[in-house]
Amino acid sequence: MTFSADNSPDSIKFNRKKLFATRFPTIKVTSLDRQALTLPDSFLGKPSIIYLAGPTADQNSLNSWSVPLRQLYPTDVNHLELLFTKQQHSIDDYIEQLKSLINPSLHSVVGISHIPFDHLKKSLLLYSTDFIFTFVLDSEGHIIFS
Repeated sequence: MTFSADNSPDSIKFNRKKLFATRFPTIKVTSLDRQALTLPDSFLGKPSIIYLAGPTADQNSLNSWSVPLRQLYPTDVNHLELLFTKQQHSIDDYIEQLKSLINPSLHSVVGISHIPFDHLKKSLLLYSTDFIFTFVLDSEGHIIFS
């Protein structure tokens, strides 16, 4: 499937299939339960679904992807909702704020990226800060669906 940033004739067009079989980029993450993770290495050994939420993405959109998939694959797949801080917030402040809003049973599947969203735009073909981008990784950390 080919995507474009808008409907104008000079819009940038790209195909997300170009990502398939490439290794997910290395990203340092802190989960809400304060676990230090490095993607994709922390999840090697079984398939993973990464729900990458742009900085202005809507929580309802994120839930529309993550909730049904977590229910469908509760134990045989790693899940992580990857969020990004706004520039003026520290990761610790952001975690403390989110912990009070998110059910404690989900603290291990919600993480804050240590790198900005913009640093991943090119490598993961991220074209909008208000979208949810879902990446399915194989057990070796390669993208098999997006």
